[in-house]
Amino acid sequence: MASYFFKSHNPTRPAWSTQYRSALFPRTTEQREVAESLARDAAAAQSSEITTAIEDFTAFTLAEDYHQKYRLRAAPKVLAEFSSMFPDARALVASPAVTFANALAGGYGTTAVLRESLDDLGLTADAQEQLRRAAKL
Repeated sequence: MASYFFKSHNPTRPAWSTQYRSALFPRTTEQREVAESLARDAAAAQSSEITTAIEDFTAFTLAEDYHQKYRLRAAPKVLAEFSSMFPDARALVASPAVTFANALAGGYGTTAVLRESLDDLGLTADAQEQLRRAAKL
């Protein structure tokens, strides 16, 4: 997972605030060693210093509501339908289906994965089409 993390964003870009920094929070010594090794590899590949912080995990805090399922905000019909399925905000955030749709809307996935799973999300045809467009697949 950490190797994907370093490939999915620019780990050399300085954060404009602590809140929006790039960071990994390993829970074990082994995870820390892997993260540090991958950071060194990323630095060599980028020929630049990695600004991603690697800090011991202490606690998990959910982001503010306006950050939740951020990519789905570009597909308001999809988010509205999921919100009606999961009226409790915690249930919405915790839903694997909503998380999966958010990843698709963010461009993570393939056309085949989208095609195979779209009907299983419980969305109307209009919302499915909006998710397809947001996913650019």
